[in-house]
Amino acid sequence: VALAEDYQVLRGSLNPFTGVMNESGTGLVSMGASAGSASFKNVRYADLVDLYNAADEKAQDSGIFVMSAYAFNQIRKALVDGQGYPFFNPAQPIIDGVPLQIFGRPVVLSTVMPKSSEDTTNSKFIVYGDFKRYAIFGDRQSLAVDVSPHAAFTSGELVMRVMERFAFKAVHTGVFAVGKTA
Repeated sequence: VALAEDYQVLRGSLNPFTGVMNESGTGLVSMGASAGSASFKNVRYADLVDLYNAADEKAQDSGIFVMSAYAFNQIRKALVDGQGYPFFNPAQPIIDGVPLQIFGRPVVLSTVMPKSSEDTTNSKFIVYGDFKRYAIFGDRQSLAVDVSPHAAFTSGELVMRVMERFAFKAVHTGVFAVGKTA
């Protein structure tokens, strides 16, 4: 159920509602264009700055970055300084209880965000924004769980059906920015 919620909030496209990555009014930033080929691994430091700045100032000090572990690791491998030292501390993901961060803002890894199979041209793959203050999550109907010992009677299994109705709306889309490959 949680994965379906994450998918709709981040990537939904009008069915049943529009997720942040497809919402009109969000900042859209082409990333990795200077490298000449479209890939998550071609993201540069300046691209992350542009993504951060594409979100309204209201979210810059309170937002989070959301991406897949694949995208994060591609970015982590690509971002090194002039001496080849990594931008990210190689000991992360967690050091002394501090989660992954970019510019001091948390990075949330989501399994519903684009992975290697979607690492193509014009692929939206990273979101920055403030979900806590500028998005509404509504429980439209409580969680319903039904169990049937009859549906799979011949195999001796129980069948479970879980249904949930919820809603999501970005109330100020300008506080979100979406990064895509060039």
